[in-house]
Amino acid sequence: MGDVTVRVLEPGDEALVEAFLQPRLDSSMFLLANSRRAGLAYRDELYHGVYAGAFNGDGEIVALASHFWNGVMNLQAPGHLEAVCRAAVEASGRPVRGAVGPTEQAAACVALYDLPETGDAVQLNAHENLYALDLDELRLPEALADGRVIGWRRATASRLST
Repeated sequence: MGDVTVRVLEPGDEALVEAFLQPRLDSSMFLLANSRRAGLAYRDELYHGVYAGAFNGDGEIVALASHFWNGVMNLQAPGHLEAVCRAAVEASGRPVRGAVGPTEQAAACVALYDLPETGDAVQLNAHENLYALDLDELRLPEALADGRVIGWRRATASRLST
């Protein structure tokens, strides 16, 4: 594993998690939202997970896996996937029931734990395309820029119904 150290994350590691996930936001929404909502201290409750991270020699996270309360492994592990998965599962003590994350990572986790890909036990096995927009590339529509359209209003339920 080289200079990489793997350990279970704990309260106080939140800034490291944020720093790792922010550049990968478009494929880390569940990890980020759940870590913010429930924190890094595991309880057997909704949104909670046991988080394991691989750290480089500078103490930065380079891979992350969380084994959530429902048995689903959530991944952002471009490397060291097996190591962070095994650390999270060992700490949680629960079986792995599924995997969520970038397609290749989820497939590797499914293979690692020999999970079925089809059949009655499988609720969903799908590749979902994710789209990201660099806000620096966002451009004002021509009709707004040249004044043909002015103003805007927020949609409300009364304006949406017919």
